[in-house]
Amino acid sequence: MAWRDRLAAAPGAIRAFILKHWLPLCFLVATLIALTAPAPGKAVASVVVLGNVHLFQTINIIIVFLISGLVLRTEDIKQALVCWPSGLFGAVSILGLTPCLGFALRELPLTPPEFAVGLTIFSAVPTTLGVGEALVRASKGNAALALLLLVGTNALGIATMPPWLKLLLSSVDGLNVTVDALQLFYKLLVTVLAPACVGKAARELVLPVGRFATKFKLQLGMFSTVQLALIIWQTLSGAQSVLVSKSFLDIFICICAAIIMHAVYLICNFTATLFALRLPLREAIAASIMASQKSAPVAVAVISYLTSDVTQQGLLAVPCIVGQLAQIFMGAAFAPHLACLVTRGDKLAALAAPALEPPDVEAGPADGSGGGKDACGGSGKNADGGSSDVPPKAGAESEADGGVDSGTHELQLAEPPAGAEPGAAAEGGGAAAAAAAAVAESTGFEPQAAKGQLAAPCQLGRASASVPYRRVESKCAAVFLGKTN
Repeated sequence: MAWRDRLAAAPGAIRAFILKHWLPLCFLVATLIALTAPAPGKAVASVVVLGNVHLFQTINIIIVFLISGLVLRTEDIKQALVCWPSGLFGAVSILGLTPCLGFALRELPLTPPEFAVGLTIFSAVPTTLGVGEALVRASKGNAALALLLLVGTNALGIATMPPWLKLLLSSVDGLNVTVDALQLFYKLLVTVLAPACVGKAARELVLPVGRFATKFKLQLGMFSTVQLALIIWQTLSGAQSVLVSKSFLDIFICICAAIIMHAVYLICNFTATLFALRLPLREAIAASIMASQKSAPVAVAVISYLTSDVTQQGLLAVPCIVGQLAQIFMGAAFAPHLACLVTRGDKLAALAAPALEPPDVEAGPADGSGGGKDACGGSGKNADGGSSDVPPKAGAESEADGGVDSGTHELQLAEPPAGAEPGAAAEGGGAAAAAAAAVAESTGFEPQAAKGQLAAPCQLGRASASVPYRRVESKCAAVFLGKTN
């Protein structure tokens, strides 16, 4: 490509890069401005009303959740409800299991001690507002399930966060942090749940608002990210003088602790979904990623309700912001590998239907007279000499039932139909076993072999269509692995 062509294509490439990395770019810009020119942010953060409510931070939080309600589609939630077992695990992990790590995090000997307390608060908040869903999409997971977990856990989180924080922070000494669970619940109800409900109601009841939210969903999402960056800007500006006085080693240890925290969540959640619960791959990816994410903006909002000291707010918020950035960059690293795994499973499932052929079975009287046709074509004669209707071709039945969907790569071995020759059954079963071995080799997960029919679960992994028993050619496994054309 000539340099003129590269120059002409540069604006589009820059725009694509900015759109793809909008959230981390906003976070980094807000952090740099807060650390280099803290005066404006500190002045804005110091505006307090009603005793201890930081006015502009509260407005930013309300706008974020108002937009989340505006862009929420009811159809997506209905679609995700089909995956309720995966959603149930995700919700329990986000709200009930992952906060347990806070008991260990609060004991970390970090300097200053606010870093350990900040990580503890971070462990008790719900999943991210947009990062997790974006990572699930990039990993080719179930995006509808990710959205359900995002909305559901942030709504339920207003009830679970106050008792968790009271339990986790009750034994923390030397810090001016008090947890009034009831007051915290009311504040979260007003600033988190109420705006989201208002946004959703406006979308459903006011048609122009719904059309606007649908048309400008991308722009609304970017504006919401700007609000999150403004919260970080105000919070870090208040603690700038303390942060710059800390050694790089203290900051580095805090960063490492946040990375390890996220890694522990990922390992535990993926182990539970893939090996303990054996969820379909797309659902396992969505549930595990969302259950391993924590929301820095919600944590910062909670911190602003726990203490009115601007400097202490900034110190408590640092590990939350670092943790959010760690989640983004770690997710960006492993998402392509998960997407590749899903793609290989999709290819395997898509090739399974046309690659499997039915066995040739002759139907006729015991003495060999009467020329019956094969089991999948036309009509033949039965033992009494009469005609019999033959069911349609197996492929047609598969299409009618939904076919082999790309939502999962589970492969279950079937038994031959009545009347199939034993030799054909043995041949088909052996080749099917080879295909099953191909699944395990190409995806890294052992397919679920069970007595019955070749199951083709739907994209969400719950409903399933069935494909009758077919003969598998011996080269099928090699095709699935991409070894032959």
